[in-house]
Amino acid sequence: MRKLLQHSLLLTLLVLFGVNPHVWANINVTAQEAKDLIDSTPDIIIVDIRPPSHFCGEGGHIPGAVNYPTGGYFQANYTDFPIDATILIYCEWWLPSEQASSILDDAGYLNVYDFYKGMPGWLWETEDCICEDDNDCPNDTLYCNGELICDIGICVEVAAPCSQDQVCDETADICVECLTDNDCGGTTPYCTDTVCVECQTAVDCPDDTLYCNSEPMCDIGTCVEGTAPCSQDQVCDETADICVECLTDNDCAEDYACVDNACELANDPPIFLTEPRWPYGYWPILSSDPENPHAPQSENLLFFAYDDDGVGCQTAPDLNWMYRPVALQEGGSVLPLGDWTIEVPSWSFMFWVMIEEPTIAETTGLGLFEFKMSVTDCLGQTTDSEGFYGKRYYFQVE
Repeated sequence: MRKLLQHSLLLTLLVLFGVNPHVWANINVTAQEAKDLIDSTPDIIIVDIRPPSHFCGEGGHIPGAVNYPTGGYFQANYTDFPIDATILIYCEWWLPSEQASSILDDAGYLNVYDFYKGMPGWLWETEDCICEDDNDCPNDTLYCNGELICDIGICVEVAAPCSQDQVCDETADICVECLTDNDCGGTTPYCTDTVCVECQTAVDCPDDTLYCNSEPMCDIGTCVEGTAPCSQDQVCDETADICVECLTDNDCAEDYACVDNACELANDPPIFLTEPRWPYGYWPILSSDPENPHAPQSENLLFFAYDDDGVGCQTAPDLNWMYRPVALQEGGSVLPLGDWTIEVPSWSFMFWVMIEEPTIAETTGLGLFEFKMSVTDCLGQTTDSEGFYGKRYYFQVE
């Protein structure tokens, strides 16, 4: 009590000497000093700045206290108190009451006392919130704090409006999933329109850097694969970052092969299965030595065989045999004596071909002739015996 009298005397002296007294207006008091101040000051205003749920909760509040919760309500309504009133402020701990006391100091209140130990330091009787209806229960007007209602004469707290996995938007009076990115986490770290999402832009989506997989995109907060770079009739070349018709033969239709990333008809040129032979004895091969030519025998028939895959073809290959007269030169070389005469074999079956020689004698007479044969498929691919075997053949008509 002596401390309170000293404080009042100090204020009086400050006023007499022209010193702004509100700088020194509030004073910290202990629990006993707060009790003595209450008992000795009939018109004292006891201000409990705790939330309504604490003011009316278990343990109650100091008898006669009014509830002006800090955090908005106190700051907006402290002018309800007369400027010359004796005011005792308390909270649950010292810092909020010190801040509230400073607000009154700055507003010019001269008789402000800060019960800094707060409600935990109060050792005397308390009271509950007695009410007849909900209007008698203090309310900080904050949506997110819930509210107090009158339940059988006692103000009790109604649960806060939002669940544990929600945050409260005080400005809109609604419960939402998030207000900032800090309210989100895990696989949905971004807050967009009060909803936690996986992404806000494509930059937020992980990219495997593979060209063929396309780049991911953000679609309404979810990372999705973008449009693949290649059309349905193309394949993707990851090494070159391009779309092509094929990479291997497996990418092409049947009978087609992949050539330089394009599907082409897989038609190989014809091949020979045997050199030209005389159909007698052990079927000797027609001589390729102009100095030792063969003479036509066995009714002047020659035989050869070929093969062709026939892919993409509707017609049989064109078969030709050709000859021209030559003169033997010194050293074994030959000198052509005319142009090639091209004949069509008179008989063929599957890949077996018989050609008749007498036409040569009938049209050209006797002499040394060089000989070769060719097969041309429907795509114009020609294989001749000279190119295939690397030599020409010779026979002597006598």
